[in-house]
Amino acid sequence: MARLTIHNPRNDAHFMRIMPVRARVRVRRGNALLAESDRAIRILETGRVVYDPVAHIPEADIIGPLEPVPNKSTHCPLKGDASWFSHHGEEIAWIYDRPLGIAMQSCGHVAFLAGKVTIEEIGEDTPLLAGRNECAGRWPYKRGRGNGVAPMRNGSTTGGSSRSSMRVSG
Repeated sequence: MARLTIHNPRNDAHFMRIMPVRARVRVRRGNALLAESDRAIRILETGRVVYDPVAHIPEADIIGPLEPVPNKSTHCPLKGDASWFSHHGEEIAWIYDRPLGIAMQSCGHVAFLAGKVTIEEIGEDTPLLAGRNECAGRWPYKRGRGNGVAPMRNGSTTGGSSRSSMRVSG
């Protein structure tokens, strides 16, 4: 990862940090496994508020079927334009498929609405903020050690997608 903190050139108070998730990330909706990855990234972002951390899964690690949501896209002045996906008719995920240059590290990664899915981190205990594990108990989810499971929450915005259905066998 090239730069540790990425700032919005028009607003110094809006910035993010992209970092690797050093654990296996699984995304489920009910009994359906939608994604599983050892290559996820986490985006920590501060804008109008401090947003909950969001895990982004490489597109190649999506297992379950996701359908594009027609005529819906969102824009983040820091990350770029995103297209949205649904699962059985309910919007649950987005991808920055038209990222801004400063956010190219997020390109090709799918994020999920935590209120619509269960997101787990399984594996070794990993720091949230570049080696600082003392913050672990203060986030809205717990860190796991060994076979620990850690549900995550994330946020979204509202807003067309010409993307085809996404289904990758793992």
